[in-house]
Amino acid sequence: MAEMPTGLASSIEASDDRAKLDAVAKKLIKHRIILAEILKECTDEFKDFDVSYIEQNCFASEVQVNVVSVDQDVPDADASIVGSDTEDASDKEGVIHYDIVFDAVVPDTENIIRLVINVEIQVDMDVSYSVVTRAVYYAARLISRQKGTVFTHSDYQKIQKVYSI
Repeated sequence: MAEMPTGLASSIEASDDRAKLDAVAKKLIKHRIILAEILKECTDEFKDFDVSYIEQNCFASEVQVNVVSVDQDVPDADASIVGSDTEDASDKEGVIHYDIVFDAVVPDTENIIRLVINVEIQVDMDVSYSVVTRAVYYAARLISRQKGTVFTHSDYQKIQKVYSI
């Protein structure tokens, strides 16, 4: 009897088509074990935790890939979505489509620290802009969209830390 490939193994099979390669890369990287490795290697908060512990205990919500949208210009906090939305729509700044956004919770701290993590897949490194500058802009948008959902008025101490990887 042939073994059934895991979801992770199935995600690795890709073609040379750039659009398909991008979609497959997003599908691959959204697996908890991959994201747990990224958290361990790219953030100070998770560097001392075992990857399997991160995978099983540190994801605040399911990983979202190109799904729900949020309008950061809506002033009513109760009507706003709090979560891992991969589309950021602003009347003044336009729309950004993040590749992968998820929330992670750092255990064993005096206060639970909730982090907003954005992972961007870069298929083509030959682009006309600085990838680092784009990451900074994306992080800034992830912070600013917290107004009205995570904090209101000038409660800036409630802002959740953001990583753009």
